[in-house]
Formats: sequence, structure tokens, C-alpha cells
Amino acid sequence: MKTKYRYLILCTTLIIDLIIMGSAQPDCKHNFSPLDNLWEWACHFFKERDDYEKRCYMKHLYTPRNGKNDSLVIPLLEGPRILAAVKRPFCLSWQGGSPPYRIRLYHQYERKPFIEREPVKENSLKIEGLALSPGNYSLNINDAEGRKLQAKVTVVDPNEVPQMPYQEDLRQRDWSEAAKITLHATWLAAQNDGKWVFESYQQVAGFADEYHPAFLLRNALAGGQRPVLGQMGDSEPSTQIEQ
Repeated sequence: MKTKYRYLILCTTLIIDLIIMGSAQPDCKHNFSPLDNLWEWACHFFKERDDYEKRCYMKHLYTPRNGKNDSLVIPLLEGPRILAAVKRPFCLSWQGGSPPYRIRLYHQYERKPFIEREPVKENSLKIEGLALSPGNYSLNINDAEGRKLQAKVTVVDPNEVPQMPYQEDLRQRDWSEAAKITLHATWLAAQNDGKWVFESYQQVAGFADEYHPAFLLRNALAGGQRPVLGQMGDSEPSTQIEQ
């Protein structure tokens, strides 16, 4: 019963967040410019993700658990992933396994971990003020039952991060800074077949609990879902979610 009440409270919170979101972010109903069209595309993605999360909560409410742990996986780092060399909080999320976890981050030319954290009791990690230099890194995760997982990350100069079009228009809008960052991160996640998903995740993870669209984007990327732009480019985006 405690689990049921917890999910009911969470669903109620999400509904309240959506009401607040509708009054505090750019309008999703009109299409006056290419930037408005891009935001509308992002709004469709947020709505689809919100619907998906609600279905998941209902499934947890009424589906008995078998008590078994899933395999240890990091959807965020499946395939080539690129990160900008910027000093900021380093955020990571993974799925499955059994806590506590041991997290190690290696530079390609070093045997000693650049970062090591244990025991980690949750399936997420945040390291404040981490500065990564450009290069290739290996991330290793071990869980309490001996499962092991390794993923690769390439860190590049910030100038290599794709820049969203319509930047001048975006700067002139009276949208909140959170809305602007979230729009850019959503667009970025759709670039280059998802290579920038981990960078997109970093951009919104720090304030995702305070801004619902960022919350939805963070959860989607952590779960292996990302937005996909239409074949005609930014001016005609699709609402497809790739998983």
C-alpha cells in the first residue's frame, strides 16, 4: 500500500507541475516563427514523454514485482557519446544491478581512476565542479553482486558542440533561462544520431527537479529515449521519439 500511495502522490505532483509549466513557459499552441515551430516540436516530445511516464506509474501500481534485479545498463552511453569539456556538475544515471555500486572514470592513458566513488547507494551520481579535459574516457560500474559494465565517453572542446539555429531570436525572447536551456538541450539530443545525448543530459540534469520539461527530457534520455527531428530539418520537426 505504501508503494501505491507513493505513486499516487507522484502522479498528483506531475499534474500540478504540468499546470505550472503551461503558465510559465513559451506557448505551444502557435507557430509564428521557425523558433516557435521548434518549441512546438519540443512540447510534443514533452507531452509524449509525460504520457509514457504516467503509463509506467500505472504499470508499477498494478503489476506485481518478482523481486529480481535487472541487468546493469547505461542507456545514456549506448553508442558513441560526446561530452563538452566544461567545468560543471557531472551527472550520471544507470539502470538495474544491485546497490551499493562502485563507479570509476578512467582517462584513456591512465591506469589509475580519474574519479572513483563507492559505495554509491542509488542508481545515479552527481559530482560537483568536475573539469574533464578533451580526450577519451572509460566509465566502469560494478554492483554488489559482481555485475560489471563499461562504457566509453569522448570529451571535446566546447566549440565543437552544435549550436541551435535561431540563437538571436532565442536571446530576444522573454522566456525563462530554464526554458531556453531545455529547448537547446532537446534540439541537441536529436543531432547526429544521438551522439550528443550525454551532453544534453548534463545541460538539464542540474535543474530538472525544478522545471518539468527538463525533468521529462532528463528521464527520457536516462531511459534510452530521445527526440527525433523530421527529415525536412528544423523547420518541419516530427514528434517521433526514438528508443
